[in-house]
Amino acid sequence: AAILFQLSGIFVFIFSTLYLKESVPKGAGKWLLLILAAVCLMIKPWSFSEFHWYSLYAIAGAAFAAAAYTTIRKLSQVGHHSNYEIMFYFLVTTMIVGGLLMGPDFVWPDLRQWVILGIIGGISVFAQFFLTGAFVATNAVVAQFLQYIGVFFNAMWGFVIFDETLSWLTVLAGIMMFVASVMIARLKEQHVKV
Repeated sequence: AAILFQLSGIFVFIFSTLYLKESVPKGAGKWLLLILAAVCLMIKPWSFSEFHWYSLYAIAGAAFAAAAYTTIRKLSQVGHHSNYEIMFYFLVTTMIVGGLLMGPDFVWPDLRQWVILGIIGGISVFAQFFLTGAFVATNAVVAQFLQYIGVFFNAMWGFVIFDETLSWLTVLAGIMMFVASVMIARLKEQHVKV
């Protein structure tokens, strides 16, 4: 799921081209095709026994995250919004939407759970501040691809805490996505400098 969610970089690439009118660098097509091949290796749409519809949720999440990142970049280009204001909008929107989606199954957390939720919230706000700053300060595509380090941390914590391991095919697909994404980011940077 963490690797598939990194497809948000590709969606940022597409959205920034369409919405922000950032130009597509020459040679990006072959790397986009490599990423598509990597995604197919991971979700295995040809195998009914191995394909999970839940993988489509990760891909949809990546598209929505990319829309948010592209919006941050657009707000920063327009000017009149500080990092704190943009963060505030995202946090309030998340609270409202999350509250509406809880529905009748909502259960009040106990004291221990409140403490854990507070820690998670604090870390999230801290991380969101730096993420927003990155999207304000640099090209949306470059900032997005730098988030690939999160895949490493997800895999590491999954192994350490949950004893999860990745198949060699998933690792190969992840490497393919990473290499193609880095190449797209480099092409984009070279294209911006020209």
